[in-house]
Amino acid sequence: MNLGYRANATGWRAVYESSDGRSAFGLYTVPQAKPDNVAATIDPLGDRSLGSIVGGAQDTYSDTSGLERVQNRTATVLDSERTVQQYAGSATDDDESTDVTVYVATVDHDGDVVRAVAVVPADADDWSAVRPLFGGVQH
Repeated sequence: MNLGYRANATGWRAVYESSDGRSAFGLYTVPQAKPDNVAATIDPLGDRSLGSIVGGAQDTYSDTSGLERVQNRTATVLDSERTVQQYAGSATDDDESTDVTVYVATVDHDGDVVRAVAVVPADADDWSAVRPLFGGVQH
């Protein structure tokens, strides 16, 4: 959303990898923007592409492409049931393309936008193992 102004915000980011280095879980937060004379709260990262969101949340995979929504899941994130969007596509890891499953949840919490992203190889995708990561988010 372009309202004709710029705002700078400092966010927080944490990245976790599985012990085998094949899966990643990233979490980042940024303050919501609440401009004067605008009847909306704005997600400062809301205009970013899905690939940019996934790339910004973790360091294991790059060049995510062809991400297509598969389904919506639900998980408890910050003590509330939230939608976790599931995508399938490909990404680069160590200069090799691999099929991946991506999970993304966005939550407004205490004046911040909290975004959690999990990226796992498609051949190791297991929602029952990924879901607790979203449940463990603290803010």
